[in-house]
Amino acid sequence: TSVSPTLISSAAELVQLSDDSNGATALTGYYKLDADIDLAGCEWTPIGNYSVSSRWFQGTLDGNGHTISNLSITSGSDQLGLVGYIYKGTIKNLGVVDASISVGASTFDVGIIVGRARGTVSNVFSSGSVSGDRRVGGLVGSMESLGAISNSYSTAAVTGTGDDIGGLLGLVQGAAGASSLSNSYSVGLVTSPSVSRGGLVGQDDTSSGPFTVSNSFYDTTTSGQSDTGYGEPKTTSE
Repeated sequence: TSVSPTLISSAAELVQLSDDSNGATALTGYYKLDADIDLAGCEWTPIGNYSVSSRWFQGTLDGNGHTISNLSITSGSDQLGLVGYIYKGTIKNLGVVDASISVGASTFDVGIIVGRARGTVSNVFSSGSVSGDRRVGGLVGSMESLGAISNSYSTAAVTGTGDDIGGLLGLVQGAAGASSLSNSYSVGLVTSPSVSRGGLVGQDDTSSGPFTVSNSFYDTTTSGQSDTGYGEPKTTSE
């Protein structure tokens, strides 16, 4: 039987989803956007919280082809993004555009779509800018074992002061099984003093179970990067 989704059609309803996700019970439902949503003027609190298991987002967030614009985060320490932490859930069919995430030292797991993922991210895209310390990505800050990103892209500018900075994904980590990135790309500028940076992926720190990258690339011209470890480097003209 199909599950009837909870429809979200306004900024206030999206804020309520964030509030509910940071309550006493983990969200496991199906949430579906029914309109484009503008978060201008709102300091965003991520959906889901890694530090408390009852606040892990375990449901489905379906953008239904809509966008969320002007997401802004200027404070917080870790797992920062539209979604803070997703566990065995799904984010799909969604664009987060003109985002601005700017947090300082000692911050990690920072991404426009999701800060830290152990779930499925598919058919999503991001634009704007994101900056933090470690594990910063234009789409996803860090991904654990058993996570998967597919059919997605980012044009966001990505800045990190520490390690694991990537145009699409900052860090992939864990020892619980395989993870993957497929049919995806990034074209945003990536800036970091660390050697653990990349046009597509910043660093692979998995200790067991493969991390596979397939049919994915980044733009060497616009990213300012030239690494060959993850995804195919291509020039803008290519």
